[in-house]
Amino acid sequence: MASTTPPYDPDQVRLTAAQQAQRTTASVLAAQLPKLKAEWIKDVQATAVKSDFQAAALSSQFFKMDHSLFKWDEKGFTFAGKQIGPNFSLQGLIHGRSDKAEKAAKKVKDAQEAQAAEEARKKERQRVEKFEDELKRHVRNAQTTARHAQDDARKAQADARRADNLLRSASGSARLAADNATRANQALTSLEKRVKTLEGSL
Repeated sequence: MASTTPPYDPDQVRLTAAQQAQRTTASVLAAQLPKLKAEWIKDVQATAVKSDFQAAALSSQFFKMDHSLFKWDEKGFTFAGKQIGPNFSLQGLIHGRSDKAEKAAKKVKDAQEAQAAEEARKKERQRVEKFEDELKRHVRNAQTTARHAQDDARKAQADARRADNLLRSASGSARLAADNATRANQALTSLEKRVKTLEGSL
């Protein structure tokens, strides 16, 4: 029997090519992996040696210092009496972020209390100013009432003086009229007597 050629399938061709490329890439990486691993270990070891050398140098310099000059307590870290870092302290190391949170909360609380106190002082000033304005208004009203009362008293006194003067004038006029009437009666009586005497002589 003669062999039959399978029909051409583009998808199958692409899949086969992708699988072949994947196998080729994996084989290349497998061949290069030991070399890459060795270079990576070499770099890590070199970095570690360099870090160890720097640490050793710093350690040797540190141990050559007079350690009695260092002081580390709750106030901070000092060297020869000079503060190195105010935030680098035992308290900060132990409590850590909790101190910062407490300080931030205290700062917010203090700001709120200061704002509340300022608002209370403002309200108190407004209340005092309102009380002073009311008091001044009452004083002005009392002064006005007192002035009006004084004016009324002066007018009453003037009216009383005028009435007294009128009364005195009326009394004087009445006395004068009485005197005139008396003199007129006396003159009339005298005249009547003379008339009678004259009539008797006729």
